[in-house]
Amino acid sequence: MKKLLLLLFFISNVAGFSQTGDSVKKVKQLKRLISADSVAKKIQDLKYKMDTAIQISDSNQVSESISRNFDGILQWQKQQKAKEKRSAWIRICFGIILLGILVVGMRRRKK
Repeated sequence: MKKLLLLLFFISNVAGFSQTGDSVKKVKQLKRLISADSVAKKIQDLKYKMDTAIQISDSNQVSESISRNFDGILQWQKQQKAKEKRSAWIRICFGIILLGILVVGMRRRKK
């Protein structure tokens, strides 16, 4: 009995939620409307306007992104140069200290 009721429930749902013939008619009417030349021209004009608006906003966003990235790269290069300069000064100071130690050691040997 339960299986029969479950089967009837599924069949009624499929029949109740299936598409009607009206949607097919609406699609055909929509295709007829779109095929009209004036409507097609208006749609193309609207599409062109939207594309140009999108391109302008995209190009602005791209240029802003490029400038931000370029600024970031310049800042990174400055940081790298500062690190290289600091490490060069450290090496120079270390070399001068070693040279001083060498000179002191050579003077002691001569005495």
